[in-house]
Amino acid sequence: VLKKIAYYTAKRNEAEEALTESERKYRSLVTEINDGFFISDKKGVITFANNAFARIYGFDNPAQLIGRPLLEFIDPKVRKNVAEVFLNGLDTGEFPEDVEARIFRKDGSTAFVQINPDLYTEGRSLVGIKGIMMDITERKVAEEELLRSRNDLSILNNIASVINHTMDTDELCTKILSTLKCLDMFQEGLTGSIFMLEGDRMKLVSHIGHSAYFMDLHSELRVGECLCGIAAKTGESIVSNNSVNDPRHTVRYAGNRGHGSIVIPLKAREIVIGVLCLYVPADFDMDERNIELLKSVANQAGVALDNARMYAETKKSSLHDPLTGIPNRRKM
Repeated sequence: VLKKIAYYTAKRNEAEEALTESERKYRSLVTEINDGFFISDKKGVITFANNAFARIYGFDNPAQLIGRPLLEFIDPKVRKNVAEVFLNGLDTGEFPEDVEARIFRKDGSTAFVQINPDLYTEGRSLVGIKGIMMDITERKVAEEELLRSRNDLSILNNIASVINHTMDTDELCTKILSTLKCLDMFQEGLTGSIFMLEGDRMKLVSHIGHSAYFMDLHSELRVGECLCGIAAKTGESIVSNNSVNDPRHTVRYAGNRGHGSIVIPLKAREIVIGVLCLYVPADFDMDERNIELLKSVANQAGVALDNARMYAETKKSSLHDPLTGIPNRRKM
């Protein structure tokens, strides 16, 4: 009996040592993999995390995360949705293949992660949730860049389609301003105007969102005057964050609240023929991408307006005597 007890005790010790060694190797492997790995209890508190998981959140040591809520760093806008996914998984035993979310790192920077959760059990007992977390920030940035590029291209195509269906200058200017309202930066409303050059003067040919008083003040605007005149004179785009603090903004009037301005010359064959002026809220974050998009729109608009002007001149000359200006037989 003593020999059997000793034999089974030795076997049990060997099994425990093998199990301990297996667990050590498993934890070592999990600790060193490139993807984040975590275990949480049923309340969502982290009980284990590997090095990669800590790095994703911007921590030096996984121990700094033990005892903290698993969803602590998830963007508050989606935290409730992610929590519902985890709770539903604990109840049903079924999780989605992956859960994507934005997180805030320790230093306040943002990242995007993909979480592959699953139940964590010990024997037949449900302990909590385990999962793999991958940093997909680069992929998400690339996807967003691609989406924005497609949207920009779609906008340019729509604008080209609209402005190429008329040869009337007034109608063309109206359509250009109306089409710009689809841009994200003008979701709260668009205020803008288009000037056409006539010698050293700038004629306000179309506007949206401006008052009659604004139109009167800008009816005699000269090239070189205020932001629009400077853009017409130099042929360079102007971005102004606040009209109150910008000394170049010389046309002022009582009750005019500060605003930002995006002024882009309209060119055809490298010659300035007009100016597109758009208002944005004061101190608005002028995204360089949107500025470039507006420049592309202005390039299309400049060519279209020049074509419309040449068409009008050709039509006029064909219907009038070139010497006297009297309507000819074709006009009659």
